[in-house]
Amino acid sequence: MVPHDGTEISDIALDEAIRFAKMFDSKLTLLFVVEEQIVPPSLLLSFIKSGSDVEQSKKNIIGLLKTGAEALLKDRSKKLTSENIPFDLQIGIGSPSKEILDFAKKENIDTIIMGRKQIPRFGSIKAIGSVARKVSELSTVPVMLVHQDSNKESKPPYSEILLPYDGSEYSNRALEYAAIIAERCNSTILLFNIVDEILLPPTMQTIRFKSEITGEEVSRDVYLKELHQKLKNEILSTLETIRTKYKDKPNVTINIQVVIGYPPESIIKKIDDDKFALVVMGTVGLRGISKLHAIGSVARNVSENCECNILLVH
Repeated sequence: MVPHDGTEISDIALDEAIRFAKMFDSKLTLLFVVEEQIVPPSLLLSFIKSGSDVEQSKKNIIGLLKTGAEALLKDRSKKLTSENIPFDLQIGIGSPSKEILDFAKKENIDTIIMGRKQIPRFGSIKAIGSVARKVSELSTVPVMLVHQDSNKESKPPYSEILLPYDGSEYSNRALEYAAIIAERCNSTILLFNIVDEILLPPTMQTIRFKSEITGEEVSRDVYLKELHQKLKNEILSTLETIRTKYKDKPNVTINIQVVIGYPPESIIKKIDDDKFALVVMGTVGLRGISKLHAIGSVARNVSENCECNILLVH
């Protein structure tokens, strides 16, 4: 399903959905939601005639907005017809996020693909638009948030997929979904794990620690380096086991990498450095509390600040 509001980013999301539909032989639903709350009082007054009431005037305005929505969807459907993609057109009335979520549940939609508007917030930090945020937080089906530059990628579509992995149930679901995409696109998936950097206070600078490798006393920095490497080795072993499970999957190549750092920053840096066009993430990792609602959630931080498409798997 593609929620469309007539904006440029919605058109970009539609192009991405067409590509997705071709890969999976899917039917697309275009949904336009007429938002009742946006009817301004000045426009309402202009519709109130002698003997008419406010509610009837609202209905008249909503009727006009629906007519405009029908024309817009019919225009966008031309592209679907030309691509031989089956589709249907739907119009909802009410709160956009609620209508999108309700329709997805009622119609058993498999995936929601929608544009992601980035709104400057503090400095270089961004926030995604309220509708995309609410849908990605509350949806029970995967949601792909499409970046405005998604159609500018130079690589074959989805040839490389970044999958931040923390061993949680949600990461495993994300991997299963990424593997399905990889089978269709002959993709390489990078299982990317970030070990949180262990920091000790400066007051412990002079304390000597017992090395787990040699048994000798070592400095704080040497001890931390050994500890980080031990954690990396353990996680690499786990990721190698996971990779083995997918070795017989056709067209699926899985690489693994473990780094030390802060998860959101490390993921975003990896996206930028390696020019990934698609990230697949579970919406709740071991750091989460309740979907994306937890402040500081890794998935939410990445979805708001990465410069590529992100598929959130619930």
